[in-house]
Amino acid sequence: MRVFIVEDEHLLIKYIRNTIDWEALGMEVVGEARDGETALEQIPLVQPHIVLMDINIPIKNGIETSKEIRERYPYTKIIILTGYGEFQYAKEAIKLGVFRYLLKPIDMEELRDALECAKREIQNEIAIMEY
Repeated sequence: MRVFIVEDEHLLIKYIRNTIDWEALGMEVVGEARDGETALEQIPLVQPHIVLMDINIPIKNGIETSKEIRERYPYTKIIILTGYGEFQYAKEAIKLGVFRYLLKPIDMEELRDALECAKREIQNEIAIMEY
């Protein structure tokens, strides 16, 4: 499974990349972007199964970027990572059909669980399509 990270904080990207045992999860990080516009340019090139998305990013925020990803790639799972616990953001994310909405500071066990759940759901969707 291919994972793409959209986060404007370089240290957080590095932390996510280095803390999770991607190989053990059967995943690899195939790219990253620090703003929504760059993410939308790079995602078609690497075709991730899962996108980890911050809401507060430059140029195009995470909600707008997620909306475009969902329209173009409806099977891509989006996991929101944000410091915003405000209900309005969560409500927007739910309307867009994001897979999970996780609050910062990131609980790595919770993130691993979300990644594993997303992977299982993708595998189930692939099996149904192949059937």
